[in-house]
Amino acid sequence: MDDPAQDANRLAEFTVRLARARGLGARHRGGYHRGAGCAAIGVFMRGLQADFGWTRAEISLGPTILIVTLAAIAPLLGWLADRAAPRLIVGTALAALAAGLFLFSRLDGDLRIYYAGFALLAIAASGSATIVYAKLLNATFHRNRGAALGLAMVGNGATGILLPLLLVPYAAVAGWRAGFIALAAVVALALPLVVLLIGGRRDAPVTAVLAAPPGDALRSRAFRIMAICFALIPLAVAGLHLHFLAYLADMGIGPSRAGAIAGVGGAALMAARILTGFLIDHIFAPHVAAAMMMFSAAAIAGMVLLGPAAAVLGAVALGVSLGAELDLIGYMTARYFGLDRFGRIYGILYGVVLAKQRGIAGALWPDRRREWILSCGSLRGCGAARAERLFVPYPATLRLGSRDVNIALVLDAATRLHPDRTAISWIDRPVWTYAELWERAVTLAAGFAAMGLRPGDRVVMAMSNAPAYCEVLLGAWIAGLVPAPQNCRLHAAEIGFAAQDCGARLCIATADLAAPLAAAIDGLCPLIDIDSADFAALHGHGVAKVAPRAPTDAALLFYTSGTTGKPKAAIHTHRTLNAMLVSFLADSGAVVDDHILHIAPMSHASGFLGLSYLARGRNNIVLPTGAFEPELIARAAAAFGPLSFFAVPTIVRRLTQPGILDEATIAGIHRIFFGGAPMYVEDLKRAIARFGSGRLWHLYGQGETPNTITHLPPHLLGSPDDPDYADRLASVGVARSGVSVRILRDDGAEARSGEVGEVVVQGDTLMAELLGSP
Repeated sequence: MDDPAQDANRLAEFTVRLARARGLGARHRGGYHRGAGCAAIGVFMRGLQADFGWTRAEISLGPTILIVTLAAIAPLLGWLADRAAPRLIVGTALAALAAGLFLFSRLDGDLRIYYAGFALLAIAASGSATIVYAKLLNATFHRNRGAALGLAMVGNGATGILLPLLLVPYAAVAGWRAGFIALAAVVALALPLVVLLIGGRRDAPVTAVLAAPPGDALRSRAFRIMAICFALIPLAVAGLHLHFLAYLADMGIGPSRAGAIAGVGGAALMAARILTGFLIDHIFAPHVAAAMMMFSAAAIAGMVLLGPAAAVLGAVALGVSLGAELDLIGYMTARYFGLDRFGRIYGILYGVVLAKQRGIAGALWPDRRREWILSCGSLRGCGAARAERLFVPYPATLRLGSRDVNIALVLDAATRLHPDRTAISWIDRPVWTYAELWERAVTLAAGFAAMGLRPGDRVVMAMSNAPAYCEVLLGAWIAGLVPAPQNCRLHAAEIGFAAQDCGARLCIATADLAAPLAAAIDGLCPLIDIDSADFAALHGHGVAKVAPRAPTDAALLFYTSGTTGKPKAAIHTHRTLNAMLVSFLADSGAVVDDHILHIAPMSHASGFLGLSYLARGRNNIVLPTGAFEPELIARAAAAFGPLSFFAVPTIVRRLTQPGILDEATIAGIHRIFFGGAPMYVEDLKRAIARFGSGRLWHLYGQGETPNTITHLPPHLLGSPDDPDYADRLASVGVARSGVSVRILRDDGAEARSGEVGEVVVQGDTLMAELLGSP
C-alpha cells in the first residue's frame, strides 16, 4: 500500500497535470461527452444556418450522432483502455480530433458529410473520453482515488466555461470556418503537452470487492444494481438539464437572471465533483451517492413548489446530480471490479449513461410546461405531451368557450411544433426561426408591460413592411394589447387622427414614418422608432406570459375609409381573428404547403393571410413597401419557393406584362391571391394566360370582415368552353367557410338572380362593432 504522504503529494501533482490534459483534450459536461467540435456547434450554429440554410434541428443532429456513436463504441473503447497505454490512446485520439476539426472547416453544405463527420469524429477521437482518464487515475491512486477523480474533472469544467467566452468573439469576427481551424490548431499545439503531462502508466494496488472473471462480473448483482442506478440518474435529470433555460422562461425569469442561475448550476457541478471525490474516500460510496441524489430531488421539489424565487435550487440540483455521477462511476467500478476489467465494465456503464441521456432528452416533446415533469420520470407526463403533439390542431386557440383564446397562442403552438423552422425572412435572407420570433415577442410584451401598458390598451403601428412588423404585432397580442396597424402610404396627419381616435397609449413606427408622425401626434403618446435604442431596450425586461383574453375581447383595430370621409375603426376580436384564420385553412384544403411573400402592405390583406401561414409553421418573407420591384420577387422565389402572395389587381396586371417575370420565377409562384379592387374580366383572362388558372385566387372582403366574405378559388374559375365562363370571371365567387352571405332587396326580401341588392354578411369573421359607434 502506498505511503499516505507520498500518495497525497502524487494527488496534488497528478490532478493538476491531468486537469490540464483533460481541459486541453475533450469536454464532458453534464454527463454528455462533448468533443471540441460538438461543443463548438452551438457557437457556430448561426453561421451554418446562414451559409447552408440548415435548420437548427438538422445542425443539432450532428452532436446527437456523435453521442450515440460514442455510446455504441464505449465498451470497445473500455476494452482498448484495459490493454493499451493511455499515452498512446490519448495521443492518437487528439491527433485525430485536430484533423477532424480542420476537416469540419471545409464543409460544403452536404448534410450527409456533416453527419458522417460527427460519426467518424466519435470513433477517431473517442480515446480522449472519460474512460481512459478514469482508468489512468484509478491506476495511479489508492487512498485518494476519489479526490483525484473529482479534481481531474474540474479541468474540463473550466474549459466548458472558457471555450464559449473565447470562441464566440473570435467566430463573430473571423467566421465559423476560421473558428474550427482555431480549435484544430489549439488541439494540435496541445497534443505534445498533453502526452507529456499524462506520463507513463502507473499501477497502484487496487483490492476489488468482487474478484471474479469479467464475464461473471457482468452477471453479478453489483453490476446490475450499478447499471440500473446510473441509468436512472439521467432519466431523472436529463430532460430538466436540456430544457432548463426554457423552463426558467416559462416561470417568467428574464434572460439575464436565467443566465446567472445557469451559471450557479455550472459552479455547483464543479463543486459537486470535488466534494463527491473527497467524500467517497472516507464514506461508503453508495451512501454518498444516495445522499447526493436525495439532495438533488429535494432541491428540484423546492423549485417546483416555491416557484421563481427558488429557481436557483433547480440549477444546484442539476449541478450536484450531474457532477457527482462520473466520480461515482469511476470510483465504484474500480472498487468493486478492480483494474483488470475496469475499462470494459466502465465502458458499458458509460455507454448506458450516454444512451439514456440522449434517449430521454431526445424523446421530450417541446411543451415546456411538461418537460420538467417528464424529466422526473413521469410516464403520464410523456403521454400527455405526445397527445398534445397529435391532437392540438392549428390554431391551438379555438376553445371559444374558454377565457384563453388569445390569437397569439397561434404562434405559441407553431413554435412548439416547429421551433427551428424559419418564421420570418427579408427578401432572400432568413431572419428569425419560430423559436427566435417567439422569444422576441415575449420579451417585447414584457417591455410593453414595463412601460405601464395594460391589457386592452391601444397601440398604433405606423410601419412599412419590415420583419419587426410581426414581432410588434405578436408582442402586443401577448401583452393583451390592441394593435391598430396603419397603411404606411397614409399621410402622417391621417395616422395621427387614428392615434387620437383610438386613444393610443403608444405608437411604434419604422424610421421612414417616425419623424413626420412625431409632429402629427404632438405628444399624444410615446413614439418609438423600431431602429432606436428605446425599442431595443424594450427587450430587456424579462419575458411575459400570454395574457388571457376572452373571445369577445378586442384584438385589433382595422381602419377603413368607408364613405364618411373620416377613417373608421372596425373592432376585431380574438374570436374574429381565429375564425378568419380557420376559414382560410378550411378553404385552402386545411394545408398550407408553401410560404407567403409580402409584397403588399402587411397592415392589410397580406398581413391577415400571414397569420394562417404562421399557424402552419411556414415562412413569412417580407419585401420593402413602396416600390414594385420584380427582381426582389425573383430573388425570394429562388431562395424560398414555392411562394404565394397577395396583390391588388393593378399589380397582377403589371406582372402579366412581357419581361416582368421570367419563367423560373413564375415556376416558383404557387398562388396569387388578389382583391381589394375590381378585377376586370380581360385583365383576369390575361393573368390566366400568363400564370395558369391554378395559381389565381380571388378574395373579397371589406375591412369589416377582411378577406372573408366570398372567394373565387382556382377550381371554380372554370374553362373558356363553359357557357358561364365570363360570368364566373366577373363574379366574386362563393361564400367563405363559416360565413353566411345573402343579397337583400330594400324591403328585406331575398334578391333574385339578376336583381340588385345589399350584401348582408353573418358569421364569426365579422367585426364586433365600429369604434365609437352608438
